[in-house]
Amino acid sequence: MGFPLQKAASLEIPVFNNPSHGSIADFTECVLQKITGTGSVDRQFAQMLGGTTKPIEIFAHSQGTIFTSNALAQLGSQGNPLVDGSKVHFLAAAISQPRAMISAAMGNASWSYQTRWFDPINLAGPNMNPIRNVTGLIGGLTQGAKQHAMTLYGL
Repeated sequence: MGFPLQKAASLEIPVFNNPSHGSIADFTECVLQKITGTGSVDRQFAQMLGGTTKPIEIFAHSQGTIFTSNALAQLGSQGNPLVDGSKVHFLAAAISQPRAMISAAMGNASWSYQTRWFDPINLAGPNMNPIRNVTGLIGGLTQGAKQHAMTLYGL
C-alpha cells in the first residue's frame, strides 16, 4: 500500500512511496496492476494528483511507473487531468514506451522515458526493441539489480 510522505530528505516536496514487500509480493502486485490497469495504490495516487491546482512534475521509478501510468489514465478517463504544464518522467520503466506516452497524454502531461540498457526491468517493459530485452537479461544475470537503482538516473 502506498502512502504520501511529507518530505523527501530535507526538501519540502511531496513523495508517494510504495515500500517493498519482498520480490514475490512486488512482482505479483506489478503483474496484477499491469493486467487490470488499477490497484489500491493507483487509486490513492490518482486521488492525490486530482487535487492539484498548479503544474506538477512526477518522477516515477520502476513499479512506480505502473501506478503513475494507471493514475494518469484514471484522471484522464474521469475528465480530471493534470494542470497544463505538468510533466512526468518514467525512469527504469516497468511499462512500455507507448503505454507511457498514452497515459501521459490522457493525464495532460508532457513526458520522458529513460531506461538503462542493462537494467533487468527491460524484461518487464515490454519494450518494442528486442535488444533491450536481451541486455536486460544479461544485466540481470551479471549485475543483478545494480543497473536498476534510481540514483543512476541523476536523482
